[in-house]
Amino acid sequence: VLARCLVQIWGVIIFLRLGWLVGYGGIGVVIGVVLLSSAITTLTTLSLSAISTNGRVQGGGAYFLISRSLGPELGGAIGVLFAAANAVAIALYLLGLAETVVDQVGVPIIDRAWDLRIIAFICLAVLTVLVFVGISVVIKFQLALLLLLLLAFASFIAGVFLDPDRPGADAAAVALGTRNWQPAFDGQAAEFPEAAAKLLAVDGTVTFATCLAIFFPAATGIMAGANISGDLKSPRTAIPNGTLLSIGISALVYVVLVILIGSSAERTVDLGNGNFGGLLHDNGLMAKLAAEPWLVNLGIYAATLSSALASLVGAPRILQAVAKDNLFPFLRRFGNGYGGNDEPLEAYALSVLVAAACIAIGELNLVAPLVTSLFLLSYFLVNYACLAAELSRSPGWRPSFRYYSKYSSALGAAACLGMLLFLDYLSGIVAVLITGLLFLYVKHTTAANVSWGSASEGSAYMAAVRTLSALQRTQRHVKNWRPQFLVLVGGTLDARLRRAGLVHFMRHMGKGKGVTVYARVLSDSFTAFCARKAELYPSGAYAANEVPRRELLRWLHRLRAAGFAQAVVSPSLRTGVQSLLQLGGLGQLRPNIAVLGAKTSWRTEGEAAAAEYVGMIGDAFDMDCGVAMVCGLRRYEDLTAETDPVARHAKAAAAKVRQRLEEAGIDLELVSPVHASRHPDSRARAAPRRGETSDDEDDDSDDGSPGRRDDDADAAHHEGEDGEEEE
Repeated sequence: VLARCLVQIWGVIIFLRLGWLVGYGGIGVVIGVVLLSSAITTLTTLSLSAISTNGRVQGGGAYFLISRSLGPELGGAIGVLFAAANAVAIALYLLGLAETVVDQVGVPIIDRAWDLRIIAFICLAVLTVLVFVGISVVIKFQLALLLLLLLAFASFIAGVFLDPDRPGADAAAVALGTRNWQPAFDGQAAEFPEAAAKLLAVDGTVTFATCLAIFFPAATGIMAGANISGDLKSPRTAIPNGTLLSIGISALVYVVLVILIGSSAERTVDLGNGNFGGLLHDNGLMAKLAAEPWLVNLGIYAATLSSALASLVGAPRILQAVAKDNLFPFLRRFGNGYGGNDEPLEAYALSVLVAAACIAIGELNLVAPLVTSLFLLSYFLVNYACLAAELSRSPGWRPSFRYYSKYSSALGAAACLGMLLFLDYLSGIVAVLITGLLFLYVKHTTAANVSWGSASEGSAYMAAVRTLSALQRTQRHVKNWRPQFLVLVGGTLDARLRRAGLVHFMRHMGKGKGVTVYARVLSDSFTAFCARKAELYPSGAYAANEVPRRELLRWLHRLRAAGFAQAVVSPSLRTGVQSLLQLGGLGQLRPNIAVLGAKTSWRTEGEAAAAEYVGMIGDAFDMDCGVAMVCGLRRYEDLTAETDPVARHAKAAAAKVRQRLEEAGIDLELVSPVHASRHPDSRARAAPRRGETSDDEDDDSDDGSPGRRDDDADAAHHEGEDGEEEE
């Protein structure tokens, strides 16, 4: 992690622009810029360390950390954008390297534009061969590049002290250092080389803000180690230790280099013939001051190659992690891994194609600020994820890394957001808008299929508890009364299909903005019910009534019905309804109207059934609840289907289910939707058990009769497939 972060942080800026920054800002101001930039990345690393030590860290780097903390919507959005930003950054680094080579060689191959593309393509081909060989070879190559960078720094430091006899040089003179300590912001900005314009084109008087905007990208790269989290033996210790140490080492090296170059050269030196050198005019000054200039040139090449290689390794792994989570179905094939290290070869190929396309375009000045904005946006979300987890007060938030707080996370988030808008507010706004669109896509397509225990869930829970507690202490007033429904639905598939009209009717009763609870009563002995559950699920992974409740909830989701689902086990229908009337809801969010289907089979069911039905109405009155008896639901469903797309789809789906089950010879009154759709050959298991009723009433009967248990239990086999539609 340390080596990857260092080679990513130490970019070409340190060689080509550090002297220019010192020339305008002076030693003191540039040291302040270095420390401020390092402080922002340090705050982000503290948040990153806290998240990475709170549970198991898998592959995907920043995407994995953000998605498991803030949920699939934000995680999926930033994962795709972060992978794309890294892929485009490959082209940026390689084109910067090509420009340096072309400027130093000075002999054109074809013309400057094509020379840049040819050199960048050659470098991309070499790096592609390395990553396809394997991550072990990449790590060794990065260590070699790190060695070249260290040799370049050593050559510069030695040259500063050993050889002052060159134009504009004065071996660490104290007087010169004193003069260059002060800023010179009143001068006009020297013309940047083309490579420099990729981050910011300065036009006019240089300010402290200009220096910060130019230098800050040289402090990024802290995610390089986290991006290979899936390849680390112990990411919980390697990511915090390696990343923090890399920030400290890089900041120390920057400060030393700033002091030495500011103490060793004049701001402006007249070289004669209209040519000028010195800090403000010579971007190759570090090489000229070095003991061995060729080592500094190799350091420039190593800085750009290492940054490009880190992006080429990180982008495919992030994309692979996003694809494996299946948040974007069209990216699913890029989740494949090969070999013992699960190498994302297909994701590698896509990243190389993107980089090659960007190199072919050649001009990336408009894209470069967006790439920096996306990196900063990911930093902001890491800080925000840590802050949200801390504020959620979830028992599951117990990071072993303790050197953080909600204040450090909040300060880091604010700093990253400020830098995002400060560096290029237009690119920052574009990055936020793109993230928002991807957020909405995931939210409305695949987010419901995953549950990662995000901090937003904990925050929502805490907000709900606080709100319910506040409502509990508030005395109810008639002006704030609103209808809150307890809707009794059937248990068997046939009964539930006939009650679709009741659900549609309740969907249209939403103007009161109250709570709606859809409930099932499972007529059985509680002991016998739990015994069958123990037979099916010895691990006891589910509460006794959880499987039928989930089945009911899936059915409500398919009908687009907003509300809560509840299932209760009781010896009889009436006692189950009594339990629901007494215990349904929480605090002031308790049903005050019981909704039943109007019974039409009075003569066929006998006196006991009629007495039970009438008794339930009396029980509701005893609990100070109103009663709504709804009839004509089949006709209502037919009328609703003409204007309501959801009702029309539900009606067509119900007809298909009936037809399929009848063709399979399965009794509609004895099976549940999950059993019918996934076990059409299981008629032998559909015989009713003792104490269970089949709910065989007229089409308009909606008394909430109970359904089967053993078929409901089958839903547990598919609890991970809640998003899969059943007709």
